[in-house]
Amino acid sequence: MSALTPREIVAELDKFVIGQEQAKRMVAVAMRNRWRRQNLAPELRDEIAPKNIIMMGPTGVGKTEIARRLARLSGAPFLKVEATKFTEVGYVGRDVESMVRDLMEIGINLVREEENARVRAAAEAAAESRLMDLLLPHSFGQEERGSTREKLLQQFRLGFLDEREVEMEVAEQGGKGIDIFAIPGMEQMGGQVRDMFSKAFPPKRSRRKLKLRAAFAILVQEESARLVDQEALTEKARERVEQSGIIFIDEIDKIASSSQNRTSDISREGVQRDLLPIVEGSVVNTKHGMVRTDHILFI
Repeated sequence: MSALTPREIVAELDKFVIGQEQAKRMVAVAMRNRWRRQNLAPELRDEIAPKNIIMMGPTGVGKTEIARRLARLSGAPFLKVEATKFTEVGYVGRDVESMVRDLMEIGINLVREEENARVRAAAEAAAESRLMDLLLPHSFGQEERGSTREKLLQQFRLGFLDEREVEMEVAEQGGKGIDIFAIPGMEQMGGQVRDMFSKAFPPKRSRRKLKLRAAFAILVQEESARLVDQEALTEKARERVEQSGIIFIDEIDKIASSSQNRTSDISREGVQRDLLPIVEGSVVNTKHGMVRTDHILFI
């Protein structure tokens, strides 16, 4: 993304969206400006606020597709939400701040995938070593064990041992018997209670027989989690969400209040009041820490 000019960004969007030249040009300039801002000195960076975008047009003209392709092109955390799902706090519906919490979860998953890919080779090597330990009995002598281990490793890499079974300890899928049903608008509290239970009752491990290829996949996941620093991952994800996150709020016209019928518009006006500080810039509390929305791009 850093190497693309607005003209080149529009050319990439042209591969997926036909027409809508003005809209594509606007979002391309907005994304380029965000990249330019991140290359400024820190004391100047915070002085530049993002220019959020309003897209207007009937259903099916490509508003969502432009935003989605742009996010994929830039590698930015991207979230699409329906404005009609939100209601004022106290009414049945979702809390407006939950969009930022959802974006943070997307950012965590995005960075985790990148980190897992970065440590993939080391995780696979460690998983192969553990797998060979499970296959070879300890009764072998040191020299004989080494030669046999090398032969088994070559056979496994060639796929000759995929159907062979091995017995190993695996973590059971947790959460059995612990279901948290959050009250609408209080999803964060439900998530915190679920996290508290997961820490108080860690997942049990049981011995199971698995085919080598399935066992290898589980071991790679465990080794990847061991090699990745979770605190650094969270910090990197929060930085990416705050600096390059994109929230696409669809159907925002549906929460516009009309002057004819004031009684049914109370909750809509509440959503507008709750939405305004988030778009203008505020701090939202998530389970991964405080997230500032000052430089998140709202479309």
